[in-house]
Amino acid sequence: MIAAKTLSELAGALPGQLLGSDATITSISIDTRTVEPGQLFVAIKGPNFDGHNYVQAALDKGAAGVIVSEDRGAHPAVLVNDTEKALSQTGVLNRDAFQGTVLGVTGSSGKTSVKEMLAAIFSQVAPTLSTVGNLNNYYGVPVTLSRLTSEHQFAVIEMGTNSPGEIAHLTEIVRPHIAIVNNASISHVAGLGSLMGIVEEKGAIFDHLTSEGTAIVNLDDAHCGVWIERIAKNAGCRVLSFSLKNESATSWPSDITTDEEGMHFTLNLAGKKTQVNLQFWGKHQVANACAAAVMAHAAGLDIETIAAGLGAARPYARRGQRFRSENGAMIIDESYNANPDSTKASIDALADCSGYRMLVLGELSAEHYLNRDEGIRMHRELGEYASQAGIDHVLTCGELSAHVHDTFSGEGQHFSEKNALIDWLKPHLNAGVVVLVKGSMLTGMNDVVTACIAKTEPSIHSHLSSDSAQTASAAGTMEGA
Repeated sequence: MIAAKTLSELAGALPGQLLGSDATITSISIDTRTVEPGQLFVAIKGPNFDGHNYVQAALDKGAAGVIVSEDRGAHPAVLVNDTEKALSQTGVLNRDAFQGTVLGVTGSSGKTSVKEMLAAIFSQVAPTLSTVGNLNNYYGVPVTLSRLTSEHQFAVIEMGTNSPGEIAHLTEIVRPHIAIVNNASISHVAGLGSLMGIVEEKGAIFDHLTSEGTAIVNLDDAHCGVWIERIAKNAGCRVLSFSLKNESATSWPSDITTDEEGMHFTLNLAGKKTQVNLQFWGKHQVANACAAAVMAHAAGLDIETIAAGLGAARPYARRGQRFRSENGAMIIDESYNANPDSTKASIDALADCSGYRMLVLGELSAEHYLNRDEGIRMHRELGEYASQAGIDHVLTCGELSAHVHDTFSGEGQHFSEKNALIDWLKPHLNAGVVVLVKGSMLTGMNDVVTACIAKTEPSIHSHLSSDSAQTASAAGTMEGA
């Protein structure tokens, strides 16, 4: 913490009432499962949980104190009227005290990969804070900001949304100097109403840029013009761009190749170029790298530093890691999230692989479509897309995913539950086989990956940090889209 290093300082700033003795605090936690000594535990209330039931557990684990809206006798504490509001205010206090550069990242797909690439780039030159795990939502962003210290020079903050107004709220807290919407597609449409609802929600990240700020847009996104028009309302705000194919963009790639080590390409950035060896796979990751490159360029870094950082970056857990099975099959773990566009991008990456290519697909979660008929249509489109990409074999699990086989022309099986799928798949994991496992947390397709790679290590360097890091206490909050 920068702004308030003790409970008494925080009580004065919120404002709140100090109960019990004063104590030094390091950062914030909202999850007793991961609370660390010296942290401040905030007792968040929700419709199905109450963090006040966990305050003593937090203190027993070494929390320096707690923020509560009810005095139940667990001290030291700061008593406030609304703990949720106090959580946001604490994030704002620390953000206000931060003197470094803040970068805000949102988008329907790829924002975590862009964030990881940016963190690797900026870490080449200075202490950098970045979002950990799924702390990118209403609760997680203030927690992330609380980790800022006076040593940090850069902060890379990922922002997600499940409902209208969330990006606007988070942007008011984060106040980025440089902001990006990586893309917009059908993701969490159930909460945002329509694709244009998603476009409008994502675009809110640009609304609090000052005239000295920089907005980054994706020239390949069909909604780029909507965002540019919105950005124009911020008089004098600089606009930079990235693209996979448009050479008028600030950042774009050429000479793209792929192999087992990753993607290799020439980065063209603001009139300069250099070679990048990216240990991610798929052209969508090349686009993410170009997005990260132009953001780092906006912050003043040179192209060689940017290329070195991109080369040092690794896929985050369950977002493209590659493993070998005991019998030599390649397992690609994309089991963290799955919307229609990200699934198609993953299919493209699988199609680039040599060998017998198998797609293991869990059902798209209901948050990505408005009704059952739309969900069926999306799964049929994925089957057709996999056929056109030349995928050899598709295994599916989940009621609606059975409709993938309505349009897939290759070999395939549907399973009503994961264990049956796993039992069929494991004997087929031989050398020369490449298996992409795609799904969301709700479908639990990570269980398939775990079964396939038991007793093995990652075959390719990857970021092994757990993505089960702090979530709202007993809330089971989902990552924002």
